[in-house]
Amino acid sequence: MSKKIKTLIIDNSEPIKVETFKKKSWYEKFTKEFSLAVLSIILTVSTLIFTVFQGSKIREHNELSVTPLVQLSYLNNYEDNSFHIILKNKGTGPAIIDDMIFINNKKKYSTSKLQGRFWQNIFKNEKIPASFAYNNIGTYILPPGSTVSIKDEIEILAFYSLKLNPKIYASILTKFSNCKIKIKYHSIYNNTQFIDSLYFEEVKVIEYIK
Repeated sequence: MSKKIKTLIIDNSEPIKVETFKKKSWYEKFTKEFSLAVLSIILTVSTLIFTVFQGSKIREHNELSVTPLVQLSYLNNYEDNSFHIILKNKGTGPAIIDDMIFINNKKKYSTSKLQGRFWQNIFKNEKIPASFAYNNIGTYILPPGSTVSIKDEIEILAFYSLKLNPKIYASILTKFSNCKIKIKYHSIYNNTQFIDSLYFEEVKVIEYIK
């Protein structure tokens, strides 16, 4: 009778490890979600600040690129013995006029109040003969809202002798020897008001015809 031989098989392999996943607590979930939310807000705010800063710089650049520069100057023309007040815009953008002011002997005249009667009132109050004002003076009015474009040159006031008696011509010009013209204006962005002025003391240097 044969015997049955039992074979013992020894398994040396490591036992299978079964990992168990621990369920996260509500606090951990909240902390993670809160951190992500804060990070998202920081990124959003940073982007907004950068956009506003960039927009401010672009606006500043645009304003500088269209900044007017109105200058008043005078010209003595010794050939015909005339005197001229000239307005020029030497800036990079148009000048929008707010007011044109004339001051003489503490009397103040402005286009914002007088409009088209500006020079007419000045000559009347300063007792300039109507014939002289009509024949020997050239004027230009800049009412509020009018525009002076880039490189524009405007002769706003001129005196012409036109063979007048030198004494009469000199006496009339003397009336304006202590005058002042002032121009108030702003750029198209309307954020700043600029002012330029010119005193009429230069009238005294005119060489009158003898």
